[in-house]
Amino acid sequence: GVAVMLAPGDVFTTYNAGICVHTMIHHGMQMVLGVYLFVYYRKQLKLTSYLKALPIFGFFLINAMLLNIIVPKINGGETFNMFFISPYFDCTLPVLCDIYPKVPYIVFLMIYVVGFAIAGFLIYNIIYWVNFLVDYLIKKIRVVDYLDEKREEEQTTKETPSLEAEE
Repeated sequence: GVAVMLAPGDVFTTYNAGICVHTMIHHGMQMVLGVYLFVYYRKQLKLTSYLKALPIFGFFLINAMLLNIIVPKINGGETFNMFFISPYFDCTLPVLCDIYPKVPYIVFLMIYVVGFAIAGFLIYNIIYWVNFLVDYLIKKIRVVDYLDEKREEEQTTKETPSLEAEE
């Protein structure tokens, strides 16, 4: 979602405004859902969370591939390039658009899958370590606050004479 919002490229069409609106809502909701899941499940963030997402990515990738093969045959060859992995139309994603014409399609597809898996892993790690740092800082602040409270208690105890000393 973030990639499309930052660099929409050719996801906008000139012949159908509905597709443009749908695209931005779809990718915007991906970002909202990602932030929601991070905030809601941040204490449960583990490597298995990332690993469980890979089959989901694979499922949608296979569906996109099947649609990329079937739909152009049905719609008369008009551009249909889900996930930018169509064997019939060039990839227009940054970096991958340079690789697409230079390697066999199957090699491009493997580079795409591995590349996006690595990108997802990097994003996961950024979120994981930011979460770790925030938790560390919160704990450190709590310890400092606790120590400050203890010092204040000790000082007030020293400053106020006890009842035994008065007798």
